[in-house]
Amino acid sequence: MVVDDDPHFRSLARSLLEAAGMTVIEAASAREGLDCMHAQRIDLVVLDVVLPGEDGIKALGFLRAGFPETKVLIATGLYLQFATPPGADAVLSKSEVERLCPLVERLLERSK
Repeated sequence: MVVDDDPHFRSLARSLLEAAGMTVIEAASAREGLDCMHAQRIDLVVLDVVLPGEDGIKALGFLRAGFPETKVLIATGLYLQFATPPGADAVLSKSEVERLCPLVERLLERSK
């Protein structure tokens, strides 16, 4: 699932992931993403940091508490001065979107 309030990034991420053979669900907010998580099994979430309402870091806490087996890839346009946030499996700068599919595939492979 791609959780991002930017429809252009969601569309780009979806196109890249679907071209790699993955099924993708989109959510425009943390609340919408969490609702999807309760409705169906999600293997991996690409999660933006800056979201309307609850931010991505707060949503990450909810994901870890309720869905500990789901992989979480933080995708952000912000400059992160720290490594991977606690609870996330990886971080991706949106400026390096070409790394999205290989990173997702690696994270999903680790969960098998």
